[in-house]
Amino acid sequence: MRPLIPDIKVLLAFTFIGAPSAARAAEDPLEIALASSAAYSAAFEKRDASAVAALYSEDAQYVTDSGETISGRAAIQERSKAFLSANPDARIAISVDSVRFLTPDVLVEKGYAIITGAGEPETTRYTATHIRQKGGWIIAELDETILPPADPGTEALSSLDWIIGSWKSETKGVAAETEANWSLDGRFITRTTKEPRGGEDPFVTVEVIGYDPIKGRIRSWFFDAEGGFGEGTWRQDGDKWLLVTRATLPSGGQASSEVVITVMEEGRIGIESINRVLDGELLPNWDRIIAVRTSKESKASSDE
Repeated sequence: MRPLIPDIKVLLAFTFIGAPSAARAAEDPLEIALASSAAYSAAFEKRDASAVAALYSEDAQYVTDSGETISGRAAIQERSKAFLSANPDARIAISVDSVRFLTPDVLVEKGYAIITGAGEPETTRYTATHIRQKGGWIIAELDETILPPADPGTEALSSLDWIIGSWKSETKGVAAETEANWSLDGRFITRTTKEPRGGEDPFVTVEVIGYDPIKGRIRSWFFDAEGGFGEGTWRQDGDKWLLVTRATLPSGGQASSEVVITVMEEGRIGIESINRVLDGELLPNWDRIIAVRTSKESKASSDE
């Protein structure tokens, strides 16, 4: 029998306490998924296997990454009890990738679950089917796939997955277009921005985003078609990202700015530039620009 770690990791992502009032309030599938995570976290922290099992239907089906099928609430409880007893220091975290309704009473959730404190950290890709039952949401079926360990750089850059794809401005007077793609097996992101300039060639900027293992942060290096270059550091704060940049202009001038990117609903972001300085002189801030994604690459690719 394989280790139980992946089994429990998947449980976090799939569970939701079926209180009728919560089900009525969580008609947004993402809210249901987030409530599911919170419910399982509470049971996991208390090491309460019966509370975990109660979040599943009586005839729930759980298919492990090895192909083993665990059938029924009682079997899930026994597996949960064994793991929680054997791993008192285990902690779990979940990242919901997508959630959608199949019918008003059935939804499918996909995402990643990570468990630490029970040997080597492991990441599981999961798919769960939730059903509405007696006014609440419970797990009817789930399956998992254990992913190979991610290096710190790949893991850090995964938080920028929202930037991948082709973008265009919907703000009047701004015609810039940007395309961001994974490169070198997902260890870097390459972003190219083109801004039309009348009858001239567009102004092009190429940015390479990667992880700095020494400083432990995401950094970027950018170059423009006129010979300018610079670098920046990225920091996340909730739904906002702060990109602090320093650049050398083709003329030798020195510039800096702080770019605030607000991740709004799926496929839509707000971009504004503040604290802009050129050769020691403070410049006016740029008002927020709204950009929308026109297409998205499905997965990381390798450069040839």
